[in-house]
Amino acid sequence: VITDYDVHGTWVSSETNAYLVSTPEVKRKLLSRGVPPHKIDVTGIPVHPNFWRQHDKEEIRKRFELKAMPTVLIMGGGWGIVSDLELLEHMMRWRESVQFILCLGNNQKAYDKLKENPMFVHPNIRLLGFTKEIDQLMEVSDLLVTKPGGLTVTEALTKGIPMLFYQAIPGQEEENCQYFVENGFGEVLDSPEKADQWMFKLTNHYEEIAEKRSRFLRMMSNYHPADCSRAILKNLS
Repeated sequence: VITDYDVHGTWVSSETNAYLVSTPEVKRKLLSRGVPPHKIDVTGIPVHPNFWRQHDKEEIRKRFELKAMPTVLIMGGGWGIVSDLELLEHMMRWRESVQFILCLGNNQKAYDKLKENPMFVHPNIRLLGFTKEIDQLMEVSDLLVTKPGGLTVTEALTKGIPMLFYQAIPGQEEENCQYFVENGFGEVLDSPEKADQWMFKLTNHYEEIAEKRSRFLRMMSNYHPADCSRAILKNLS
């Protein structure tokens, strides 16, 4: 099961019975490396079933003490934008009109540092540690800021949420980023000005963001969350 949007040569082996891949583009790359077509199934990347479910937004907002307003979900943890305090503080200047959820994972040091920073002490800013409810936080968010890991971006696309990608690691993350940018699912967060552009869209052209999300969700309806499981069972039978 290839959980990225590119193919590395080391993954190709004559002993592999089946390749379950994310997109037709990845299938073509495998074919170009000599993999027989009957060994390749385009199933999409499997994500937890929770990401395919629609949740009650009002219930989520109540539980996390969130408001019904333009919302940005920032995922960092030990890597990514959380380490760029200058850019984060720049984004927080929009906190009067945009709600921010920062998921810091198990990075307690970053959590404590931001909690003590006056720029992050505001009713429209939520600092969270590790959580298993990312699917629900994506449900109530309008934009995701993240590194372009294969599973994370697939989970976000399943939820239809537009993305900003921060400092992709050379290799698979770069290829994931390129695929998602070329297909209009996200943009590279390469400057404070890019962040400002998106904050302006959220606060002044929210209907465009909502339409973009609806379009992504319609596209994802072509995939079924059980496709990957079915392909595995077919190869075991």
